[in-house]
Amino acid sequence: MKDTNTIQDMLYLIQVLTFICYTYIIYTNIRQMRVCNSDNPVNITLKVIGGKWKPLLLWHLDQKTLRFSELQKEITGITQKMLTSQLRELEKDGLIKRKIFPVIPPKVEYSITPYGKTLRPVLVSMSTWGKNHKKLDEKYI
Repeated sequence: MKDTNTIQDMLYLIQVLTFICYTYIIYTNIRQMRVCNSDNPVNITLKVIGGKWKPLLLWHLDQKTLRFSELQKEITGITQKMLTSQLRELEKDGLIKRKIFPVIPPKVEYSITPYGKTLRPVLVSMSTWGKNHKKLDEKYI
């Protein structure tokens, strides 16, 4: 009899923990949807160009057309998988263009689109701010 109660108690505990986990997952997803679906222009911009790598990719592609391997060399620390993912997202959003050449080995070039060039003032402002912050940071170190 005691074993049956222990098993029932364990099953009840598993059900409670499962409920708590599902509740947390649903709550987290609702909060994320609220933030992502916000009409705030900064949130909208960050959804498209936010993150560690996208502004750097846009900055380099605004300077010139680059191949995948050239982008990897320009942006130290980015993995091949992450670079591929970020380039696909930027292409999907219409900010960059991917051009495939029918040669062997395959040659692919990435360039910024006219729509992507509309972000130039944002990128220049970020660059200027970064330079000023670096000077200020060095002043206090």
